[in-house]
Amino acid sequence: MASTSEKGHAINVANFSTLITTCTGHAAIYNPVNVLIQVPQLQVKHDASKQKLNLTESKKALLSTAINERIIAFADLETLCTQVTNAFAVSGTPALDIEDLKTINKKIQGPSKKKTTNPSPENPTPNQISTSQQSYDSKLNFFKNFIQYLESKPIYNPNEVPLKTPALQAKYDQMNLKNQNVDTALFNYNTTLNDRNNEMYNPTLGLVQTSKEVKKYARSIFKATSPEFKQLNGIEFKYFK
Repeated sequence: MASTSEKGHAINVANFSTLITTCTGHAAIYNPVNVLIQVPQLQVKHDASKQKLNLTESKKALLSTAINERIIAFADLETLCTQVTNAFAVSGTPALDIEDLKTINKKIQGPSKKKTTNPSPENPTPNQISTSQQSYDSKLNFFKNFIQYLESKPIYNPNEVPLKTPALQAKYDQMNLKNQNVDTALFNYNTTLNDRNNEMYNPTLGLVQTSKEVKKYARSIFKATSPEFKQLNGIEFKYFK
């Protein structure tokens, strides 16, 4: 479900369209000197805001997809590393080596078997994703150490292909790619998010501020108690980030 602020952005754009229609309806009187609040420029502002709003939603969808793909890629990591640790323990390696690998595996498992923090794929926030990114980065680093340790022990050579070090390295490469994809998608989402916020909420030239300027002009040409001004002034806009 979309958040209130997400719905609010779309409502602001829709209400700005209503504002333009209302100003156009008063074309005989609505004739400001300020180019920025003339109807043609209002339409430009509306179209730009709608475009940036749609682009932000598109980038957000790509980010959600990248997050879901990463969750899938990492889903069996803890189970896999436990399997490998058990295989290593029966490979004839010294007890101290087994304890060393178990120590790395514990880091991969996380404290108290706590699951990796995953942001909501339907409504990820930059802060959520940033925290989650750190967790995934850590797991990747520990998994890399895990593989490197195994590679340093020639005695570890299980018959099961998925437990061999080449398969583990391929698994790492896949996970690393999915993790990088989230990082890239997050950057793209944040870029479009900033562009949208600037287009709509810039304190000088944003859509909401422009609507205020339109209402100020309307108040100057219509009486404050007139139905024309009340109609324009009744069109609501809110600041969201």
